[in-house]
Amino acid sequence: MLLEHGIYTAALAVIVAMLYERYTKNDPIIVAGVVWLAMFIPDTDYIVRVSLQYAYPHKFPVIQHGDFHNIFVLTLVTIIGGYLVYRKYGKAKITLLAASTCIFLGFLSHLVEDAFVYKEAYPFLAPFTSKVWDTGFLVATNDIVIKGIPIGSSHVYIVGIMLLSAAIMIRVRVQGFEWLEYYNIIPALVNPVKSMVIQVAHNTGLINVFAVAGIVQSNEESDKP
Repeated sequence: MLLEHGIYTAALAVIVAMLYERYTKNDPIIVAGVVWLAMFIPDTDYIVRVSLQYAYPHKFPVIQHGDFHNIFVLTLVTIIGGYLVYRKYGKAKITLLAASTCIFLGFLSHLVEDAFVYKEAYPFLAPFTSKVWDTGFLVATNDIVIKGIPIGSSHVYIVGIMLLSAAIMIRVRVQGFEWLEYYNIIPALVNPVKSMVIQVAHNTGLINVFAVAGIVQSNEESDKP
């Protein structure tokens, strides 16, 4: 499920970073990274559980997978993690409020995604109630198996890729292609990919659709001296 989490939260990180840059004029890369990395925190309960089993093999582990999937841990991580991120980068790059908000959003996205894909998810409102919450909206089937290892559900991936694509299109519409350079996603590929997309758009007649969306100039505008 981690890969699916990564895709869904990446979509959220793209939009959060766009809004952060738009309204603060600060570098959005830290914000995007904090949102995305915070998504992994709930599943660290599995790492803690395995560590305890290794350290105390003859004792029943206190921590079970799912114990970090609740609003109590969310609150603790938001406060402590936000402060640590703030201390790490300083007010000039990210405020305490922004750091805490990003961790909150990344962590919360994990819980929401779990609620969508599991028929019986986790007691998200623990310790106030042990009721298990879920929606059953996108029930995980684990129909994608590689070498006997299930790596996810095709329909969950499809929805996640659609959301990520939509987030990227929205940001390209608002900021153009330049924001990709922030992320150093093999910088040498950014301009070639951009040129290839524009060339394909010219060849297929989609360039005018892109122009209407405000992403690129139309043929007529690009031909003007």
